[in-house]
Amino acid sequence: MCSQLPAFGIIVVVGPSASMSGAITDTIRQIGLKWEEQWPVLVPVWTIKPNPMIIAELAAHYLTCKAEGKGVKITFLTGGSFNKIYDVHVEEDDIPRYIFRVSLPVDPFYKTESEVATLEYAKVHTLVPVPGVVAFDSSTENALGFEWILMEKVPGIRLQDAWPSMSQESKEALTTEVAGMMMSLQLSSFDSIGSLYSSDRAAPYSNTDGLGRKARAAEPETQMDPPYGQYVVGRLVDRNFFRAKRVFLEVKRGPYESCQDFIKASIDMEITSLEHLSDEPFRDDLTAVDNSIKESIEYPDDGDGSQVNQTINACRQLRDVVAHTFGDGASHRQEAVDKTLGVDLSQTNVRFVLAHTDLSARNILVDPKTHEITGVVDWEFSATQPLWRAAIYPRFLQSRACELEDLEDCDKTTLRERTEFYELTQLRKLYNRTFLEAGFCTPESLNRDRATRQKRKFLGLVNDVEHFGASSLEYFMRNADEEYWVTHERWDSGLFVADWPE
Repeated sequence: MCSQLPAFGIIVVVGPSASMSGAITDTIRQIGLKWEEQWPVLVPVWTIKPNPMIIAELAAHYLTCKAEGKGVKITFLTGGSFNKIYDVHVEEDDIPRYIFRVSLPVDPFYKTESEVATLEYAKVHTLVPVPGVVAFDSSTENALGFEWILMEKVPGIRLQDAWPSMSQESKEALTTEVAGMMMSLQLSSFDSIGSLYSSDRAAPYSNTDGLGRKARAAEPETQMDPPYGQYVVGRLVDRNFFRAKRVFLEVKRGPYESCQDFIKASIDMEITSLEHLSDEPFRDDLTAVDNSIKESIEYPDDGDGSQVNQTINACRQLRDVVAHTFGDGASHRQEAVDKTLGVDLSQTNVRFVLAHTDLSARNILVDPKTHEITGVVDWEFSATQPLWRAAIYPRFLQSRACELEDLEDCDKTTLRERTEFYELTQLRKLYNRTFLEAGFCTPESLNRDRATRQKRKFLGLVNDVEHFGASSLEYFMRNADEEYWVTHERWDSGLFVADWPE
């Protein structure tokens, strides 16, 4: 591992983003996908199963197994809403060393391209261990009929499986290690909000061989000489911009030069989506989703559409007051030297940083014996974000705050629960101290910043428009200058630890 991260250039392009016209198109192909409501979320559902024989053929082709006279065995490993993952076991290997991930076309081309570029970038420019990409296809114009990525398999087990048996000392070492990795992500400064793409792959394409393109994996020794040239920040791959009918709507999808631009585009997406709820159906599953949204917004009224119109008007009013909360998207300033990473942060002005959007215990892999981190996976929705959105606690450290006095006079069940909360509280303090000692803005300091809380609340309300309609937006605008959070404050080693309600 290099003691110092390399210097590099990031350029910003408008990219293949539509202007905000509010129109809708049904020309995007989404074979094998339908959307279903599983309250309180909307999930993509597979209507076609990937063919394991074709997966084996693709894996063998790109791993050059046929040329070496070896066979490949494909075994289904796991599956989620967006992907199905298969172990690739090459003949004569003791264990599977690769995985083959097949993806639904929820945001065709862009989701796969941005994930591959982000993995390439993270491998070269950060201290986060990520799997190397062997080959991929961001088109569905191939024998499998789906987008796919063939990548190295990260050894180890999921942190969520290891956590119960880990000692407190091991948990503290891991917490410090995760903090260092997240700080390395924040060392990169970007000029806009969006997803990363490789500059030589910034537009959709169809493969000529029907199989895919070889993507060279970045090796540690090439860190000072990035093999992929420059990266671009482009169209944002985000659930709120592609779920159900939204992928067909013509709104500005990034990159966004400021927080204001991003929030306004998010509101425009809500407005445009509501305006098209009564369109002529072009897909049964999307019509069912639209009907469910209308019922949710109109309930308990008579369903005459007045509540939908009221919600659209509330969104427009909210758009007019974006500047009140977000200003000009001013950046956080960091003035320190991070001796741990060996990088001079003096006078570094970080506008937007790369963020892993789901740093949970299921996406961190560890050695089952030493509990050292072997890899971080699931980068499919990672993007450049403002610090107020990116610098948060990892999911596995989030819990209610608890101190020693809270462990007194408890029954056994309550004591067991509070003991877990107490341990996590101490780990959060350690996480904060690691950031503080390195001169970084701590997650707790952002949690305590009133402006940050207002921004998070604002964005949360926008993302929940289809669930709550106009009422929550109107309430927020009436009380925009009031404080909504009650904190339980304790002072410890120069850091506040707050108990945030669920």
